Amino acid sequence: MLFWLIVALLIAVMIADVALIMTTFKHCQSDKRYFFIFCLAAILLTTLGYLFEIAATDTSSSLTGVKIEYVGYCFIPPLFLLFTLDYVRVKMSESFFRMLRVFLYLIGSILLAFVWTEPRHRLFYNDIPGFDPARPLYGLQIGPGFIYPFVQAFAIGCCLISVVLLVKRIIKGSPSLRKIYIAMIITVAAPVLSNVAHLIVVAFMPDSAFVLNFTPFMLFIMIFVLYATVVRFGMFDSVPVAYSVVLNSLNDGFVVVNTDMECLDANPVAIKLFPGIERCRNGIPVTNLESWPAALADIGALDLDVDTEFSLAHGDEERTLSAAADSVTERGKLLGYVFVFRDVTENRRLLLELEKAAHTDGLTGLYNRRHFMKLAAMEFEKAKRLGLPCYAMIFDIDKFKNVNDTYGHHAGDAVLCQISATVTATIRSYDLFARYGGEEFSVLLQAAPDADGAIAANLAERIRIAVASAPGVFHGITIPVTLSIGVASGSEVDTLDELLLRADTAMYKAKDSGRNNVVVYEQMQV
Repeated sequence: MLFWLIVALLIAVMIADVALIMTTFKHCQSDKRYFFIFCLAAILLTTLGYLFEIAATDTSSSLTGVKIEYVGYCFIPPLFLLFTLDYVRVKMSESFFRMLRVFLYLIGSILLAFVWTEPRHRLFYNDIPGFDPARPLYGLQIGPGFIYPFVQAFAIGCCLISVVLLVKRIIKGSPSLRKIYIAMIITVAAPVLSNVAHLIVVAFMPDSAFVLNFTPFMLFIMIFVLYATVVRFGMFDSVPVAYSVVLNSLNDGFVVVNTDMECLDANPVAIKLFPGIERCRNGIPVTNLESWPAALADIGALDLDVDTEFSLAHGDEERTLSAAADSVTERGKLLGYVFVFRDVTENRRLLLELEKAAHTDGLTGLYNRRHFMKLAAMEFEKAKRLGLPCYAMIFDIDKFKNVNDTYGHHAGDAVLCQISATVTATIRSYDLFARYGGEEFSVLLQAAPDADGAIAANLAERIRIAVASAPGVFHGITIPVTLSIGVASGSEVDTLDELLLRADTAMYKAKDSGRNNVVVYEQMQV
């Protein structure tokens, strides 16, 4: 009864194996299917060989079954290892993978050669006393030879490496493929465990009535788990594989959570941004992470149509990230949320640089004329609205052309920068100061309602003295410079342009009056 039950199981394994080979070959278009199909073919040969072995009635036919069995057995582990390496996308060069393939096939072929050349050398089986019909299912009496442990070690070693790779992918890989990885571990672990059990029986209970090789029976479990993996979990479907490849290659962080904010999936970038996020499941929400942004803590209050920006410490620097969120629904039912995190630090830096370039003078770092006019217009309107005194100041470097002609344009640039620094240190921090054009500069300042009317003239005089007292220096050469400054009050004008025109007129009057002095427009009318 037991014999026919085992025969039925082995036949079922072979039928399922052939069906799975045909299904995989016909419906699966992935290049990864070939190692898988070859592995199934090896399983088919191993099962067929074992069927011959247990059905044998003499030593010769039993040994023939063993030889057929090992045609598959010597290649199942290396083929599964190659399939695992390819399926989990272990990073290695094509040339190295080709060399590894050749090496594994060569080892399997050498070990198979020892099996097929028995009993000439007695290295695989050192003792074959004969066939004992009294031992059901395993009548062939053998003694393991010198090579036998190497065959088993090779098989177990390939399987263990496969398990390690799959466990690593379960821990760090995409959760969407976790079921497939677990099924693959069950597939490879079942025959390994049965083989170890068989070796223990052979070593410690050689005279047992049932010295049975459990491995072929575990193939029954193995083949049906593989069938379920291919058919039920879509092992070779392009969508989950492509999904995993795309997510893992993204430069953006990608996180999927359920309605309880527990992590369902996260790509490597997201795991790096939020360490420990892959463990946020089974009642632990991602909001428990210290690194999770507070702005995304309350998903119910979040506007899903607007990206959220936040700062995140990353090593010794602080990065700026933008988070886009969207809901995941099916037939109107909310299933969870998707977050996409993009590092916009460099974008923000470039934007600030562009804004600065648009607003400032490239040489001196002061506001340029365009930005000065924009800010000055707002300040002028504010002063008019609040009844505050407002003053404009325009000054020009005296005989600046002579500086360029005598010392060169690089020296002229150095003088412009030094004057900018001197004036910046003299005026108040909230006064508007700009390079108005060429060697001309402008200042707009406000004063308190009860301030002395001479406040602008006094400041202009301090600027003139400060610049005259700090000559420019270029490559050790002292370059004396002076300013002609025009000052005007905004109390008698209606527009900023009129105010600046008056200050400009006063500045030219200062030049005509001998330079290096200050002229107030209102005093010109006296």
